Parts: sequence; C-alpha cells; structure tokens
Amino acid sequence: LQPAQPITLAKHLAAYNAMLARDKSRLADARKRMNKSPLGAAALAGTPYPIDRDFTAQKLGFDGPMPSTMDAVSDRDFAAEFIFCAALCGIHLSRLAEEII
Repeated sequence: LQPAQPITLAKHLAAYNAMLARDKSRLADARKRMNKSPLGAAALAGTPYPIDRDFTAQKLGFDGPMPSTMDAVSDRDFAAEFIFCAALCGIHLSRLAEEII
C-alpha cells in the first residue's frame, strides 16, 4: 500500500536503455577475449606443420592467435561467458516484455 512515485515514460525507458547498453558492452568485452584463433594448437602442443599462427589468425579475422596452445584446446570460457551475457540480456528483454504485456 505504498503511494506510487510518478515518473515520465522517458525516465522509464531510459532504465531499459541503460540495461541494454550494459548488455551490449558486456558482449563487446566478451568478444575481445574470445576473438583469438586456436588454429595451430593441434592436439595440445602445437602442430608440426610450419604455419604462421599470426598470419592465419589475421586472415581468418581474429585479433591474433591464442597465446597458449594448451589453453586453446581445453578452453570453454567463451561458451560460459557468452551464455551468461545472453541470459542476462534475455532477462532484461523479458522484463520489458512483461511490462508491455
């Protein structure tokens, strides 16, 4: 039985703008960490073929190769981080949809 605090629609929508801006920033930060090429890591200790990992990473559109070949073959951070970012964005969009309904 609390009295309502009237606000403008713009203030209400600005809250969603702030949420979605954080989501966008979070995804951009995650992309920076994920955008490393595992090519050349092979099964664990690198490949015996003389490939230039920096060159192949650049040609494939990555920021560079993963620094550790051992980490490259066992890393699952990218999946967990993306799922978290997507889930949080979904929560924010669900909240907006609930209010619209």
